[in-house]
Amino acid sequence: MKPIKSVFLILSVLFLFHSIAFGIDRKEGPEFDSDSIKERRTLRGIKGLYVTIEIEDELIDAGLLKNQVKTDIEEKLRKRDIEVRSLDEYLSLPNSARLDLNCVGYKHHEGDFYFFSNMNIIKKVPSGGEGSVTSKDEDSEKKILKITWSKEEMGKSPDLKDIRSSIKDLTDQFINNFLSVNRKKEGSVPFVIKK
Repeated sequence: MKPIKSVFLILSVLFLFHSIAFGIDRKEGPEFDSDSIKERRTLRGIKGLYVTIEIEDELIDAGLLKNQVKTDIEEKLRKRDIEVRSLDEYLSLPNSARLDLNCVGYKHHEGDFYFFSNMNIIKKVPSGGEGSVTSKDEDSEKKILKITWSKEEMGKSPDLKDIRSSIKDLTDQFINNFLSVNRKKEGSVPFVIKK
């Protein structure tokens, strides 16, 4: 068994355990996130995002391209006036965070793709606590990188378009959470993406 298939199997088992243990039963498909107010508040004050994408080689070989997925995500962010930053900007500008998307999966011999997508927001937080960075001088206290927001989706589909659609849904969830705690610029109309 390929190492990535082993990872997918482990994640699948963890998801199944989590679903059984916590009684998650959603009609739209399995998710195991904590869409809590506390988690959403960690998005407050983020001024820009650097987007990174990791996709399983087997999915890339089948046609799910990193640049295509990155463009999908960045376009959605820009349409909602969420600043997309370069790596240099992410490293040098205050209140930056990293949006990481990881997608693993494989094509089953019967033709369906089995996949697991995970979207995380990673940002610098004070080493002694959780939440958003509130210090005016970011160098004045020690910071660590921490995942402060995370959503996952898992599924099965005969078409890679459904995997891209699932990733777009994760992006919409992030945007909704982000906009719920960050005020828009003067004159902007509030907007919530509905499924």
